[in-house]
Amino acid sequence: MSKEDTKPISHELAKVISLQQQYIKQHLGDSFDYLFSGRHAYKITSCHSFQPKAKVMSDQCFMRFLKKLAFEFDIKDNLGKLWNFQSHQFRHTVGCRLANLGIPLHIIQRYLGHESPRMTMVYAHIHDETLRKEIDRYHSEKVVNFSGEFVDLESNVLDGNDDLEWFKKNVQARALEHGYCARPIVLGICDIPGFDGCYNCPHWRTNKNFLPVLKSTLERTKNVLDQARTYGWNLQVDKNIPIKENLEKVIKALEKNNDQQKD
Repeated sequence: MSKEDTKPISHELAKVISLQQQYIKQHLGDSFDYLFSGRHAYKITSCHSFQPKAKVMSDQCFMRFLKKLAFEFDIKDNLGKLWNFQSHQFRHTVGCRLANLGIPLHIIQRYLGHESPRMTMVYAHIHDETLRKEIDRYHSEKVVNFSGEFVDLESNVLDGNDDLEWFKKNVQARALEHGYCARPIVLGICDIPGFDGCYNCPHWRTNKNFLPVLKSTLERTKNVLDQARTYGWNLQVDKNIPIKENLEKVIKALEKNNDQQKD
């Protein structure tokens, strides 16, 4: 027996659904209750013509349209083969994304409509493995804090599940466009406004992979300081001087280490 479920959706998806509802009402009439209607059986072999019928679209018909999209837009896998779409792949993608965002498993279970936590536990392993790889990736390069001092992550954090659980529970490890946040969870949610605030924060970490972003930010900060000094904006001067100085220390440390590795 089928069951109804309620799921939160994004504003973008809500707009798309609204447009589809308007299209169906305008072109098919009030007797069509579904976003994707069925079609008459004698057209079942073709995806190029469509005679709508006031019933829900079958799984087989839905899959044919997905495969048609793969063909029309040349969607292929990493081996160059045309992608074989399956509807369950989308559920798996959503589950992985939610897990990697740190959404609690009981929320994922409710969202996916799983009958038991066991069905959802696969996403816990995906999250752990993703977190492990991300930590390892960041620390494969020398990591510095806002003062330009090199920071080491104890290797045993990555050695076992117990250590990984400690890391997840005690460090936020949030990815940023200029590094990542190592703020301890016990301190609560970060209340520093904007990315520029990170440059004065002792919990900010970065490495040489972010040098282009750091250099661009330093150049922008210098321009802001020049303007602020010209017009006597003392508050902006006081705010941006520490950012400039910290960026210079970080960039200098990362570039020096990079040169040493080349030698």
